[in-house]
Parts: sequence; C-alpha cells; structure tokens
Amino acid sequence: MPARVLLLSPHPDDIAWSLGCTVSRMRAAGAASLCVVTFFGRTRYAPGHSAHGSAEDASRVRTREEADWAVHAEVSLHRAQLPDSSLRGYDDDTEMGAPPEPEVVRETVRILRDTVRRVRPSFVLAPLAAGGHVDHAAVRQAAREPLPGTDVVWYEDLPYAAEGVPAPGGCPLVVPADGYWAAKEAGVRHFPSQQPDEVLPVLRRHAEAVSGERLWAPDACTADRLRALLLC
Repeated sequence: MPARVLLLSPHPDDIAWSLGCTVSRMRAAGAASLCVVTFFGRTRYAPGHSAHGSAEDASRVRTREEADWAVHAEVSLHRAQLPDSSLRGYDDDTEMGAPPEPEVVRETVRILRDTVRRVRPSFVLAPLAAGGHVDHAAVRQAAREPLPGTDVVWYEDLPYAAEGVPAPGGCPLVVPADGYWAAKEAGVRHFPSQQPDEVLPVLRRHAEAVSGERLWAPDACTADRLRALLLC
C-alpha cells in the first residue's frame, strides 16, 4: 500500500512555497497518497489582488487559488477556517515572534488530531516556524503533541527560512530541486494574490543555498524511511 503523507500548511500557499519540489518528487516516485490540511483559511491578506483588506473577498480569492494549486499538485485538500494573524490584530511586524494564543493552539491541535484520525498518515510534514510567524508557531506547537502511529518530519518554511534556520536537531534530508523546480514554480504561480514574482527569487536563492528543500527527521531511522519513500 502506498504511504500516506499529511502536509501541514498554516496558510494556503505554504506547501507550494516550502515543499513544491518534495511534493512533485513524491508524486513522480508514485509512492505516496498526499493530503494537505490548511489551518488558517480566513484572511484579509491578498496584496497582489484588489480583494486585499476584505476578509470575505480575500478569503474567497485565496481559497480558489489553493484549490487550483491542489489540482496542479495532485494532492487532496482539507481546509479549516481559523482566522489568520491579519484578522486577529497582528500586522507585518507583530506577527513575527509573537507566542500563539492558547485558544488558537487548542483549535489547531483539535483540527490536526481530527485530520490524523481521518487520513491515518505514515508521515506528517510540519513547519519549523522559521522566523517565528505566530500562525506557523501554532501549527508547530500542535505537531509537537503526540501523534501515535505517525512520524513527524519538519520542513523549513519559506520565505522565512531564507533568512537562516538554526539547526533544530535530528537528521537533515535534502530533496533536490533539479528536475522539479519547474513544477514548483508553476505551483507558486497559482497564487497571484501573494505576489509570486517577488517571492520566487527568494525561494530560488534558498534552494541554491541548501541544494533543494531541506527536511529534518527526528532520527536516522525516520530519515531512512522517508528517503526510501522519496526514491521508490
């Protein structure tokens, strides 16, 4: 049976930004059933679109973009409707490094546990919360809760990880971008409201710096299992 992989996306674009090559490689290997759960589905943030500033309109635009990307990436999509930081009183400065609110973490944990029960994944790919975005930190905290029967592997969330990521411990595993960058770039361009022409150079520089997309497994055995999944 193919392994089931659950990818945790704080916002609609995070998997395309951070794991576009990894998703494409898993698909090419024919090894995985890929599911994405997006936690913060309500927003007013759409700087590349006229809907920017309107919670109803921006949320609708980003929902449509993510649905189109999911078809492109061939992943199943589970969307939650938590309000993101832009709707909880944060701005571009205060959302970075703030501790997530306890009630937000509780809801994030509930959504994750419900999704794990439905999907029954072999692997969960969760954000490191590089840079400390408050929504990413909430998902990171949720993924640190016990998830019996699954291995949690951490990914470097972009574009924040391009500023540098302290080694989190464990075993690094790099998924090469060669052969998969075109698919990643096409995926990123499914989110025009997020100004892909500005973010793509940052993603490219990070890929060149680490030779692809870097994951962090908690131990060598988990890294070997994930490597076999990527190569089968």
